[in-house]
Parts: sequence; structure tokens; C-alpha cells
Amino acid sequence: MVTPPSSGQSVDHSPKTMDQHNMGRPTASRTRSAPMDQPPQTARPAQAAQHKVTNTSMRGQKRPGSDTLQASPGKNKRQTVSDAQGRPRVLWTHPNGQRYSLSPEKWQEVQRSLLKHQVQQGRKDQPRRRDQNEHQSIQALTLEEEQKKDAVEKALLKAAEKARLQAIEDQKREKQRLLKEAADKAAKEKAEQERQARIKEQQRIDQQAIVDAEQQRRLAAQQRAWENQQAEQHRIAQEARLEKQRKELRRDQLRSDPSALYRHYREYMQCFPLDPVEERTNRYLVYLLANRPMPSDETDELAIAIGYAKKHWDYYMEYPRDVKRAIGYHNEDLDKLAQDRQPSTSATARSKQPSKR
Repeated sequence: MVTPPSSGQSVDHSPKTMDQHNMGRPTASRTRSAPMDQPPQTARPAQAAQHKVTNTSMRGQKRPGSDTLQASPGKNKRQTVSDAQGRPRVLWTHPNGQRYSLSPEKWQEVQRSLLKHQVQQGRKDQPRRRDQNEHQSIQALTLEEEQKKDAVEKALLKAAEKARLQAIEDQKREKQRLLKEAADKAAKEKAEQERQARIKEQQRIDQQAIVDAEQQRRLAAQQRAWENQQAEQHRIAQEARLEKQRKELRRDQLRSDPSALYRHYREYMQCFPLDPVEERTNRYLVYLLANRPMPSDETDELAIAIGYAKKHWDYYMEYPRDVKRAIGYHNEDLDKLAQDRQPSTSATARSKQPSKR
């Protein structure tokens, strides 16, 4: 707030919200309020002329006799005003609803204290996130060790079963050899009967071995399918947890960014959907140049204009009206930067030239 020398009223030069900039022209009603504490805006020549006319029209008005502040914070949490003596004051509303009138120096101390509190809170959350990551890593390693252990146990069981079958087979062969020696001493008829009996027994053993092998193969396939299913479920759950953490982090960033509605409105609507019954999209915010989707070609004029509008969101440039104006501002900044670098380049070139005697 600035008080003219001959006026008793104060004129508001503090940053304006979107509704204050839209006074005098019809726009769609906002359903979500803009951030309370806006950064200072860069004054344009048209705004400076408007302030000059307002100050001139207020000259000659009577100044109130009291020393109370001549402005009310309204809906904003912070507002810069001037008291009856013309001294700047900051009206600030604490989150608990209590209001304070602070000097600019005291307000800077309060801002530093709030920022320090936010940093400390972030540091407190770091050990918890680190513990979560370590716990997930331990779970993954434990699962891998269990799978390896199961595979080793199955291999040992298979080898033991194979050795047992081999021992049984050796015993049967030894028995057959003894029977053969006895059969050689017996009659030819009995030897033929014993040979037929051995053939049948061998066929039965072969059939049983085929059945056992098929059963083992089926059980192994079922085990592999179950292991693959468990691994896929773990992977999907892990991806879901990571995606949820990423969305929560982005929501926190959008909540803490006072200019999110003016630069990331589409993403803001995705993270915080509107109520389809009671709320609707704000057309003014949709048509802000900074909220337009960025083209894939970064050298395109529209991409340059959108990038400049996002960087200087407090100019409230609209699409498509202010595209050329944003490109012009961008080119002016490039020319100014080139001019700033030119003297240093010339000085370097002169220093390299040989001195004339």
C-alpha cells in the first residue's frame, strides 16, 4: 500500500490475485481459489499509468484521524499496507486464524522461521524413507535366497532318488545273475519260464519309471509356474508402490507451489480432480498461455512462448492473444543478454592486441 502525499486514502500496489485482474470483463467463475500468497508482479507501463490516475483522483480527500491501519487483509494471508503515518506494515494471518501486524524486517524473520521449519520437517522424513527402502531391499534379497535354497534342496532330492533307484536296479541285476546261475543248472523249461518272468518284470519297471518321470516333470512345471506368478505379483506391487509415492510427492509439490494453478493447471486437475456435481473447470486458467501443452519441437514459436509464459507466469498471458507478445519479450531478453556480453568480449579482444609504442 502506498499513501499519496495529499491523500488520506491508501492505494493497493500489492500483488493481485486472478479475480482482481479479471475485474471488468466476464470470465467463467472459479471453483478453486488461487494461492493466497502471490509473488510480486512485474509492473507494466499500463499498470503504472492506472496507479497514477488512481492517486490523482484521490487527492483532496480527508485523512482519518485515528492511527489504525487503513487496509484489511481480506481473504489473503498476507498484505502490505501503510498506517496513518505512511509507514509500511505487513498484515499476516496465522494458520490458526490469529492476525498480526508486522514491520517488513519482522516479516522477513517470520518467513525465514517458516522456511527453516519446512526444511527441518523434510529432514525428519528422510530416515523413514531410507528405512522403507532398506526394508524392501532386504525382502527382495530374502526372497531370492529362499528361491535358491529351494532349488538346491530339489536338486539334492532328485539326486538321492536317482541313487536309490540305481541301488534298487543293481540289487535286481545281482539277483538276476544268481538266478541265472541257478537256472543253468536246472532244466531248460524252468530256465525259459524264469527268462519270461524276468522280461515281464523289466517291462513293469520301465512303465513305472515312465510314469514317475512324467509325474516329476508335471510337478516341476507347476512349481515353476507358481514361482513366476509370485515374482510377477511382487513386481506389480512394487511398481504400484513406486507410482503411488511419485504421485504423492508431486501432489505435495503442487500444494506447496503458489503458482501451480497458473503454470500446471492440467496436471493440478489430474492430481486433484473436481467434483463432477458441484465443480467445473476454470476456463480462464485453461486458456492461460502457461497452461498450454508444450509442443514436442522446442524451437517452435509456440513452444518458446509457452516456456516464457511459464517462467513469467505472473504476467497472466492468455492463448492465443499473447503468443506474439511473449515471443517479443523473449527476443528482447536475448538481445539484452547479447549486449551485456558484448563489452566483456570487446575488452578481451583489446587485451589480446599488441601494445603500440
